[in-house]
Amino acid sequence: ERECYSAFSTRLMACAKVAVQCLLLAIGLGAVIVADSRPLGRQFPDEATMLAEARAEEMSQGGSRHECLEHRSPSAITDM
Repeated sequence: ERECYSAFSTRLMACAKVAVQCLLLAIGLGAVIVADSRPLGRQFPDEATMLAEARAEEMSQGGSRHECLEHRSPSAITDM
């Protein structure tokens, strides 16, 4: 009985150590994934900013190559 208890307590501690290591590894991987998904110091423009930049670019091109979709009729848009 004493041998059984000794083996059990030794294996239990080894299993607990492996479980803690796996938990720490999972936390570390999760932190890396989160840090990679949101780069520090770099902010992405919102939709309004992107639309304003696109309109400014269209205006600077003079509309020679691209027509603004706002001025087209609905049937002209569906014919594309």
